[in-house]
Amino acid sequence: MTNAERALEAARRARRAFVRGDTRDAAWLALWSTELDPAGGLGLAMVARILHEVSADPLATVVTREAQARGLPEPERLEVARFHRIDLWSRGLLAHRHGQSLLPASAFEEASAFTATEACLPWFEERELRWGSRAGACRALRRLVGALSDAWEMPAEPADPLRSDALWADMPAYAAWKADDPLAAGEPDPDPDDEADLEAITVISDHWTEHTLARLEARDRLGEAQEIAAQWATLRPGRVAPLIAVMRLASAMGQEDRVAEAEAELLDIETEDLNELEEARVGLGLLRRFEAQMTILDAMNTLAPGQPVILANRGAAALELGRTETAEADLRLALELDPKSGPALTNLALLRMREEDYVAARALLEEAKSLHPDEAPVRYYLAACLANQSHPEAALREARKALELDPGFAAAHALLEQLDG
Repeated sequence: MTNAERALEAARRARRAFVRGDTRDAAWLALWSTELDPAGGLGLAMVARILHEVSADPLATVVTREAQARGLPEPERLEVARFHRIDLWSRGLLAHRHGQSLLPASAFEEASAFTATEACLPWFEERELRWGSRAGACRALRRLVGALSDAWEMPAEPADPLRSDALWADMPAYAAWKADDPLAAGEPDPDPDDEADLEAITVISDHWTEHTLARLEARDRLGEAQEIAAQWATLRPGRVAPLIAVMRLASAMGQEDRVAEAEAELLDIETEDLNELEEARVGLGLLRRFEAQMTILDAMNTLAPGQPVILANRGAAALELGRTETAEADLRLALELDPKSGPALTNLALLRMREEDYVAARALLEEAKSLHPDEAPVRYYLAACLANQSHPEAALREARKALELDPGFAAAHALLEQLDG
């Protein structure tokens, strides 16, 4: 066999190993396929599929697109195209013609049922630019999977080994595995359910579900929205966004017991993903569930101790709960670590205002304004502080600037009406 033929066979074996759940074998076979034929598409598509399975990293989406552009054999071409459509639709980069947020996997067989959204092309351009080129993205993806599967050894010297030209050497076990010619050995038979029942598989898009909920809430169709949110939470167990949606809708409908129940589920989620925890923090803050927000912030601080942003947010939550000593300690520590922290300066100023020390509050807010002139909350609190110091014209200017920066800032609207009156 030629190297291209061997690469194709290795990629196909990688796919079958992936179906069996032998992820490391799949990764090694797929990586080896890309070494045998650097221009091949199927090996690259399989490496991307493995990374997506491990982390859903957008890099996998970018590289799958490149693998398709290189050309794929049948019948794998149809399978990769279907998976790619599911990925793009889930991210909100494709829209289904009927606007559903829940579809059977079989629906993705029909390419004409989907159209690219306005965000699609810029999304790809932005992410390709991060890696310098499509080739740079492909190299980074292969290196990530090589490191995760213990096939390649990450060099110690470069600051950014995924982007550098430094050599990534084979790990001894991977080198020995290749030397034994993996294609010479027999391969286990694929599982009998290799071809999945696509009608039986339901796919949900977080993006389009949130879009549907927003549309229904805007029309005051809260009951319908609540049913969808409950289904979303069932299909996405252990995820933050669905539970926040359930809490938001239950709160809007005055169902305090359901809010408390969903909050307990949320706090019971075991995750070390700071992005998920941040989503929980923001959602709980919007619902003014500050006690629960403090629990989330404590978890974030445990995972990433000494982060000024986390400390500033925890100080703000403590302030909302009336725990002034805790708030001051966190906010001052945040400023020690980052003297330019706008949230820490602003919330420390808010603490001083609640103590009616408007001189100290104004000094902190003027400093925050000089560092972050385009932050609407800074301008709003400065306007409130100036109003309390009997500087109505200056307060009006700052309130108007806050609304210019954030036209939907309800508190700034109320303050402006009060000052104009």
